Amino acid sequence: MKFDKKTLTILLIAFCALALIVAVPATFSGKSEYKSNLKTARELYEKDLCLKAIEEYEKAVAEEDSLELELEIADVYFRAIENGELTKTYDYESFLENMVTTYREEAAAYEKALNYYYTREDYESVVELLAQAKKLGVKSDLISDFTEKVRYKYSLGYTIITDVKRSTQSYYTVRDSKVYYIYDKNMKSVFSRGFDYASVYVNDYVVAKNGNYAFIMDSTGKRIAYLDKDIDFSTGFGSELVACRKDNTFSYYNLSGEKVFGDYKYAGRFRENYAAVETDSGWCLIDTEGKVVGDKYFEDIKLGMSYECLTNGVFFAKENGKYKIYNTKLECVSDAEYDDCGIFVNKDSFAAVCVDDKWGFINIKGEEVIKPEYDSAKSFSNGFAAVTKDNECFFINETNEKVITGEFSEGDYFTDGGLCLVKGNTFWQPLELYYTLDK
Repeated sequence: MKFDKKTLTILLIAFCALALIVAVPATFSGKSEYKSNLKTARELYEKDLCLKAIEEYEKAVAEEDSLELELEIADVYFRAIENGELTKTYDYESFLENMVTTYREEAAAYEKALNYYYTREDYESVVELLAQAKKLGVKSDLISDFTEKVRYKYSLGYTIITDVKRSTQSYYTVRDSKVYYIYDKNMKSVFSRGFDYASVYVNDYVVAKNGNYAFIMDSTGKRIAYLDKDIDFSTGFGSELVACRKDNTFSYYNLSGEKVFGDYKYAGRFRENYAAVETDSGWCLIDTEGKVVGDKYFEDIKLGMSYECLTNGVFFAKENGKYKIYNTKLECVSDAEYDDCGIFVNKDSFAAVCVDDKWGFINIKGEEVIKPEYDSAKSFSNGFAAVTKDNECFFINETNEKVITGEFSEGDYFTDGGLCLVKGNTFWQPLELYYTLDK
């Protein structure tokens, strides 16, 4: 059968009209069913029948999903947990995970999930969500609030340590009973065995001792040189030199185990190509050839946690009973004087200083940033400082807020990865922050 153009046009219009007649009721029917399911779900929720409400919500989601609807369902799940209907949280947590995955660039999805996990003290999940939001550039005031709150939450490890010394590179020399171990920033042993003695582990070298002889060992565990038999202590490596003590006298040795120079009362570790040593004339700076810097001797030069004195070209030295900040030209950086002090751990950190038996903090220019008010204090490291006040030990941040508390008698320095050692009544153990700003 043949149709002319006019007839074909009429037939096409009729077909489209018929399709529209069939489709429109179906569309309206879908909308009507969505609204009906949503209405029923909300009525059930009002009656506190949360699990039945969730079933109706799921039908509505199958018709038409939206972030607003999923946030509403999240509240119903949370109520179900609170009223005891939902005893296992797996279903809710799976729902939250799917919601954040679906709406991965929507701040409201993260906020809802963050609130739940923070309430349950599941800080690891909070950190994962914050890290994902940061990676995708998702921001809000509430996300910032959770970031700030979780920054000060921590877990305590189970490793028990009798004594500890830390290098500036986040390695720890620890003593457990009579054996020394080298731990990395994850509190894992770097070497397969312990030692009768071990120095701080710096620049991939350590001075260790097993039996009668001390030796220099590299990061692979290879003994690259033996030292004099009677060496019993070392302040560690710097500028390819290591200070060791023999018969109560300190000298510097090279990586071949040969004595290079020095017979000092005490010798610190080289850092920034200078070290502090004590001589019969007092304390002074020396360079890597053993030459005294200038002609100035001090009553004392403060050493840091791994026996270094310099940070960003400045150090603390004592003259006429008071400590001042000096540079490597032996010039005073500031006129301020202190009864005692720590050193600058990082170039942008604050140093602890003591005036009239109270401790406060200064910046590298010698300017006061936190007034003296503490009974004792350690210098800031990576944003935190351990202090004591009224027989309580705790950590403050750089705005002088008390942010980390616990049953501590002493606190160490924080690594950039958020690890610190804290001491109870007798032993040290690792404290690790769940979140650090680099995550």
